[in-house]
Amino acid sequence: MSEEKKSDLNAGGQQTSFGYRQVPEDEKAEDVRQVFDSVARRYDLMNDLLSLGLHRWWKHVCVKEAGIRSGDKVLDMCTGSGCLAIAIAKGCAKKRVTVTAADVSDAAVMLAKENAGLNGVNINFIQSDLFANIRGRFNLIVCNPPYIRLGEILT
Repeated sequence: MSEEKKSDLNAGGQQTSFGYRQVPEDEKAEDVRQVFDSVARRYDLMNDLLSLGLHRWWKHVCVKEAGIRSGDKVLDMCTGSGCLAIAIAKGCAKKRVTVTAADVSDAAVMLAKENAGLNGVNINFIQSDLFANIRGRFNLIVCNPPYIRLGEILT
């Protein structure tokens, strides 16, 4: 269906920002999923280039400063390639921490599982649009969502 026809069908619905354009709210989650499905395999490279490699250091600082205690349950929301969840699982291996990683993108979840296997860590993976499929309680929720504008986070 063309973008014009989609807009006509959703003319009465609420609009929200998606990048530099407005989209119907009920289509944004699917648009986000499609974007991350398309970039999943290049996500770490993009992070390396955009942060000049600093994102690797930030993950270690996050693990160190998070105050994760023995037996904690940690959720990595919007896990992408799983690098933050993996850093937590590796950095807290002696603390018997349970790490769960979630992402809206099926491709990202598959890649994160592969990366966890390559790093020899045990992480629970869930395909979920934010908290839609998340069950249970967590001591800590971490998130590095590059696609949420600061104004949306603060509301």
